[in-house]
Amino acid sequence: MVQRTQGLSVDQLKLSFDSEVLFAAAAEVLSRWDAVDELPNLKIVWNGRLRTSGGRALLRQQQVELNPRLIAQNPQYFSMVLIHELAHLIATARHGRVKPHGREWQQLMIAAGESPTVRHSMDASAFYSPRRRRAPSGIKLLRRIFKSMIK
Repeated sequence: MVQRTQGLSVDQLKLSFDSEVLFAAAAEVLSRWDAVDELPNLKIVWNGRLRTSGGRALLRQQQVELNPRLIAQNPQYFSMVLIHELAHLIATARHGRVKPHGREWQQLMIAAGESPTVRHSMDASAFYSPRRRRAPSGIKLLRRIFKSMIK
């Protein structure tokens, strides 16, 4: 599995982790689970729209999407994120509809040598955006006005 410890730019990441490297890493993980043939339509792609999650698994499409910005800052987490998402696909392929981080998924994570943690520990603070509140309208606006008048 590819291990790096320094941050990369997104472009460097995509060059270092091209489709060949992604599929080689996936094949290594799938072989640990004797699951090389269980995902015949496997796709692994970079999705720049992901904000704070390291990746996601699209079960029906047999697709893993990885967050290039977050992994570029934390390349040492690449293998953990890939294993996490592949475990979702394999758990579904083997057992049908299961809990996302249920027993089947946890067993796969342990078999791959990873801790079955649900959340990553990467610093994603740079990717949070402040919440915007919509201005109240209609009945909510009237209630706010009446409350301020009564005080």
